[in-house]
Amino acid sequence: MERNSNILAQVFLFFLPAAVLAGPPAAGRTLPAAAGAVDVVPFGQVMHWEKDNRDYGVMWEDTRNIFRVEIEFEKAPSTPLRLDYWHSQWPYRRVPRDRPSGAGSSGWMDVGDWHKGHWLRADVSIQKKNSTFTFTFNPLAEKEFKDLKDFSVRYRCTLKIRVVSSKPLPPVRALRAFTDSVWRPIDFLLRWKSPRKAFSGRIKVFNGYLESLKSWPEAGNVSIGKEGVFDSPAGGGIRGVIGGILYSETKGYHSFDGTVVTVRCGERTFSFAASDLVRGERIFVPDFGFLVTRANDKISFREVEESCLRKKGQNLYDRVFEAPEQTFSQAWRDMPVKGHHDIPVSFEGTRQHFRLTERGEILCHANWIRRLRGKDTERCLWKGEAIKYSLGLPEKILSERTLERGYLPIVKTIWRTPDVVFTQTVLSLPLHGVPEPGERTGLPQHRAL
Repeated sequence: MERNSNILAQVFLFFLPAAVLAGPPAAGRTLPAAAGAVDVVPFGQVMHWEKDNRDYGVMWEDTRNIFRVEIEFEKAPSTPLRLDYWHSQWPYRRVPRDRPSGAGSSGWMDVGDWHKGHWLRADVSIQKKNSTFTFTFNPLAEKEFKDLKDFSVRYRCTLKIRVVSSKPLPPVRALRAFTDSVWRPIDFLLRWKSPRKAFSGRIKVFNGYLESLKSWPEAGNVSIGKEGVFDSPAGGGIRGVIGGILYSETKGYHSFDGTVVTVRCGERTFSFAASDLVRGERIFVPDFGFLVTRANDKISFREVEESCLRKKGQNLYDRVFEAPEQTFSQAWRDMPVKGHHDIPVSFEGTRQHFRLTERGEILCHANWIRRLRGKDTERCLWKGEAIKYSLGLPEKILSERTLERGYLPIVKTIWRTPDVVFTQTVLSLPLHGVPEPGERTGLPQHRAL
């Protein structure tokens, strides 16, 4: 697969210190072991929020799913420690980790920021070994969010995390915050069409490490410097370097642990995701004259370039005539299967709106009930954005879901198991009966049946 682009340049950071993107580790620093858990502290910014050095923490640009925190002091503190994390929207509003999500609502979902929220004391188990303290999260619903019995996870999704004491902390040797991602090695080959003038470049890695960098044996004369720097001499031909990186293999969907490699060559700067290489994709940037492949990919630079030139200047309408004639059977096979989406359930003229999930759960959102106060606002007693009713239906994917007569707002869902067929019918009605034609509901309360 070729990824051809006229411009491929991305900006991923705007506040992190330069050392975070320095490529290979500084002298004396040890690279993490392959297959080990990913420590994301090096890819954030170490911060203090309390006076008198009473806390030590880290802030990230994007949310991280933290499973374990370790802090190592020069000497053990004399006062008890606690672990805080920044609570903004999660866990009541969260992007799922167990399945893809691409709907407009999730794309625009407010999952929190650095300013709206507060510090929350984490429910953790603490282990001490000499001057090192390890914090492991207890189930979320045990103490912190007792109303989320169906989401009692052992991690915390947050933008900031800190260790706090009632007195000044001793000097910190290291802070580590681990996600469930793991380190994996991969080698890549970066090739370019050498311009007339010599130039210098640098390879930087975010959410990963550059383990090695050497000149491509098939086209030498590229000098390798420190911290990912390389120098390409003047003259024609194809030159290149082979790099070895540790990339983050993420375990859940929508993780911000993904590794990004940036090639900086002045105006010819671009970035690519390590996950593209893992899938065997080729990244070709024709305007810059760069090609990135896995190190063992045998395709030549000329083959990729010629393939790109054949398509250059063709718009979609022109390329239609190069495609084989479409048939109904092929079009039917190419049509993606429609997913099982949530369905809104409500009664016209009311403020209460329910959501029927693909698992047959019913959620009632506070939304306008709290935003625009009315007679029903005081009766909205639950915490968070919604209250959810789980009815003990099968965990398997539903077998069938239809609307009554194909259009009425009465939802019928069927689950088929080897022994039992479950049928659920959901509709919304006012508590005081259906109004006559032309009448209004009169009362704001209604229920989903």
